[in-house]
Amino acid sequence: MPVLLLCAAGALHAQGSFRYPTGVFDRVKALKPMDYARVYTLSAGGRPLTGKPYDFLRRRTPEEILASGLTVDSGDIAIVTVYLAQNTASKRS
Repeated sequence: MPVLLLCAAGALHAQGSFRYPTGVFDRVKALKPMDYARVYTLSAGGRPLTGKPYDFLRRRTPEEILASGLTVDSGDIAIVTVYLAQNTASKRS
């Protein structure tokens, strides 16, 4: 996971939109991985979806991932990192 976060930070830095990472990594670090043996009901695309973790892949927005506090894989972490970093940068510019 740290390598993925560094890659996301590098990509954002290259775009000039990643100047204030403080807080972004703390929020991403708070996300917990889903247990693959469990069934979840979470918001996905604005509607409730019930299923195993892989049923949520690429269906949830960064806001939905943050609201649930749960991730499926590194893709969720990457999209949330980029989302938070862009929002942080746009608020400070």
